Amino acid sequence: FKSRFASMREWLRAFRWPGVAQLEAAPIWPVCYGGVFAASRSAASKVPRSFWNELSASLSRGDNIEEGHFTERLWAAVLGQPPDDAEALAAAAACKIAKNSNGLLGTLVGCRTHGVAVLLPTA
Repeated sequence: FKSRFASMREWLRAFRWPGVAQLEAAPIWPVCYGGVFAASRSAASKVPRSFWNELSASLSRGDNIEEGHFTERLWAAVLGQPPDDAEALAAAAACKIAKNSNGLLGTLVGCRTHGVAVLLPTA
C-alpha cells in the first residue's frame, strides 16, 4: 500500500534519527534488500529509543505497506557501519549503478573487485 510520503527520503526526514543528515550527505547509501540482515545488540542499542518508537508507529498502519519496504532498505544504514568516503568512492568506481526500476534502482551491480584495493588508502 502506497505511503503518504512521496519517497524514502521524505519518510526518513520525518524521523528524528540522528543519522539522517549523514546518510543524505553520503555518496553511497548502505541498503538491505530482502529484509535479511544481522545486527549486534550494541548496534541496536546505539539507536535512540525515540527512533524505534517512531518506526514502530510508522509500520502500524497495515501489512505490506510501502513504509515496510523503506524500513527493509534502511537496516544497513541504521545498524551497520557506514563506508567512509574512500570506500564509497572505490565501490562506485568498481561498479555500475542499476538504472532499472524493478525496486533496485541505484543498486551497485557488475562490481569488479580486481584492483579496487588500489583505490583505497593504506593505513
